[in-house]
Amino acid sequence: MSDRRVFVGHPLSEGDHWVPDPSTLHYLSRVLRVTPGEEFHGFDASAAGYRLEWRSEVEGFRVLRKISPASPPPWTLSLFQALPKGPKFDQILRQCTEAGVQAFFPLLTERTVVRLAPEEREGKLGRWEKILQEASRQCGRSDVPSLDCPMDWAEGLDRLGSFDLIVMLYEGKAEPLRQVLESNRQARRLALLVGPEGGWSPAEVEAAVGRGARTAHLPTPILRTETAPLAATAMIRFHFS
Repeated sequence: MSDRRVFVGHPLSEGDHWVPDPSTLHYLSRVLRVTPGEEFHGFDASAAGYRLEWRSEVEGFRVLRKISPASPPPWTLSLFQALPKGPKFDQILRQCTEAGVQAFFPLLTERTVVRLAPEEREGKLGRWEKILQEASRQCGRSDVPSLDCPMDWAEGLDRLGSFDLIVMLYEGKAEPLRQVLESNRQARRLALLVGPEGGWSPAEVEAAVGRGARTAHLPTPILRTETAPLAATAMIRFHFS
């Protein structure tokens, strides 16, 4: 099968025709210069796969065969990330998708510089979801991580109840990450909390610990908010693999 990959966006069935959105069509026809009969591997957000045959810009792809979803991983990692300034969150989405994060929860914390009006929060999602799709395609993932709307700290706290282990990266008094992981080897649903450029406030740390979070520090110098989640994700993945 061709190793060329394309995100199909929604479930398909054998024999279906699927026409990509304009930006994907441009990529296929102008960048890849596909020709009729070329085959691709398609994937959707549910991790289902498809063998696709390119027909034309008008017809798009024809589904030759549907491929069963891959087995789910034995553990999952969700990233609760305080929104950083500028395009740093784009970088976090790309790199942590490659590293294996399954879900992203953008946070607006006490020391978050970025402030979004409610109507702006929805508007950011389209761009970020496209980044996740492209990162998944490029790194060969069979799924696309989920992404929630930017949320206030109080709402983020309410989302923590379903996790077996909540790790809050903290530059203050905290346990080594390795120690936290080794004492929770049976954890299967993990949440990683990363603060903004100015760090967590004492009240936020207290509130998270009150919800069961374990504060942890990495075996590195203090990292930037866009670097810390990738480093921690790689360490967590290595530990549980």
